[in-house]
Amino acid sequence: MPRKALQDGTEGVVKAQILIKNGVVHASVKRAELAMHEYSNE
Repeated sequence: MPRKALQDGTEGVVKAQILIKNGVVHASVKRAELAMHEYSNE
């Protein structure tokens, strides 16, 4: 397997992992914001 293809594959995996982490963090923040809004409305 050519080194360039191997490098591109690894970069793709790393980018995917970062996107997944950002997605998870974003969802958690959204949930926390919603919870805070509900709490402040009471």
